Amino acid sequence: MDKIRQEGLKLPFSTIKLVIDFCGVSKDPDAALKIFRHNRTLCGSISKFKLMVLYSSLLRTLTKCSRCPDALEVLDEMILNGICPDIQTFSGLMDHFAKQGDIKNVQKIFGMVRQSGIEPDTYMFKVLIHGYCKCDRAALALRVFEDMRNSKLLPDSSTKELLVKSLWKEGRRREAAMVEESCEEINESLPIALRGHIWTVSSANLTQVYNVYASTFTSSCDPTANGEG
Repeated sequence: MDKIRQEGLKLPFSTIKLVIDFCGVSKDPDAALKIFRHNRTLCGSISKFKLMVLYSSLLRTLTKCSRCPDALEVLDEMILNGICPDIQTFSGLMDHFAKQGDIKNVQKIFGMVRQSGIEPDTYMFKVLIHGYCKCDRAALALRVFEDMRNSKLLPDSSTKELLVKSLWKEGRRREAAMVEESCEEINESLPIALRGHIWTVSSANLTQVYNVYASTFTSSCDPTANGEG
């Protein structure tokens, strides 16, 4: 990188991002931080969106390398600089801290989501419910479930079943029955699995792609579309 800078060469933005991502695979968080801090200018001026993407790649690398304090510091820096993480990045961070049993930071990050004005999607709610249940905090998972229903969103079948099982395990049988009853009338409408992926693809992204392909397929199978019938 130093040689590239000395010779006045430029690198594509995608190359800088790829190198930061690779640092996560090779477990070299210090190199990722150095590249982000000192070498991101090698691709020229960076738009706000591209800077958000680089921040997201760095956060993912830091969490992969178990550098949680650094990840939180970078997240705070990002927000102070007026760069708001996207919903996938928030979901990825919450999933990571939930797996570490760090409920305090899960709640802190979810608070940031609320403050940023981002509306949680079905996949983010799923990440939260699964995270809380794995940490034996079914009461918090139930609160998320209620927020989800108030937002007119549905959990998938596996999330509902996990919540019921967790509530039952913690002796909250009345609450478990309430969840079952609230989903009883719409049980057939519950999706088998919610589409999405932490860090990269939101549920809304995949639903949009699915709808485009589904409508195209429907049109191609409609006899009237080809002037038949």
